[in-house]
Amino acid sequence: MAHRPRFPSVPHRPRRLVLPLAPSRIARRAGSSGSGSAASPRRVLEPCPRGVYVSMTFMSLKNDIVAVDGERRTVLYDGTSGAIRTIQPVPQYWSHHIISVTAGDGLYVLMAGWPGSPTPYFQALVYGRQLGYCRPEDWHWRPLQPPSFHLPDDYALPFKGRAEYAPEHGLWFGFTDGDERLCAVDLAPTRPPVLRHAWEEDPPRPAEWTPKATRVLPLGSGRLCVARFFWRRKTREKSEYFAVLEGVEVVKDDAGMGSLQMIKHKAKRYGFGEDLVEPL
Repeated sequence: MAHRPRFPSVPHRPRRLVLPLAPSRIARRAGSSGSGSAASPRRVLEPCPRGVYVSMTFMSLKNDIVAVDGERRTVLYDGTSGAIRTIQPVPQYWSHHIISVTAGDGLYVLMAGWPGSPTPYFQALVYGRQLGYCRPEDWHWRPLQPPSFHLPDDYALPFKGRAEYAPEHGLWFGFTDGDERLCAVDLAPTRPPVLRHAWEEDPPRPAEWTPKATRVLPLGSGRLCVARFFWRRKTREKSEYFAVLEGVEVVKDDAGMGSLQMIKHKAKRYGFGEDLVEPL
């Protein structure tokens, strides 16, 4: 009998999102209502209706999560308090084909250029007073000059798709091209990439699970969230899309030889039904 991993299944249910309003907007609402009672300090966003295609990019900012939708609206989730709030939208152009890196206290995002332009577009999400505006300190987007990616030779990166940088290890994490194993790679501008480690999927996935996409999200302190998206046929007429989210921790070996070990924690299966989900 084939071994099947037992992942707790979490059904996909659209939920309403409640966001707090700024005090100035609460006061304006109370004044326009014509009564002395204050307006409710919240705003309710309804889930997207079925059949409507939407896209949203999620990025890690230390212990927080930044999300940007196709209209450039930006939401910040505070991982410490669990609070969620809207911040300044991306001012100009936004592409979902991006590379994001946290450096210091800011989030730096390199994305594809304007339509028809080969020049990449570089933005930074930073905290402070925005130049040219009389506003209090807050998170805001700031355009930057694109960095130079000059390499002495034409090196092929060993990743399939995007990779994420984990500063605590000084390594890039992604998935190997071909067999899609989680891997750690040492990248430097003066030499070819060095594959430090690649881990086998354990337990192996069932044969009827067709892989659709893979993503990895660094959570800090050597912890990673590994997301694998699948499709499978349930009956002759029905199929389903789902994802397996797994929390892992990458640590150095006790012998001090520089090798890496992966400690697996919790895994959950999240079902999307027949809704097609395409991670960005």
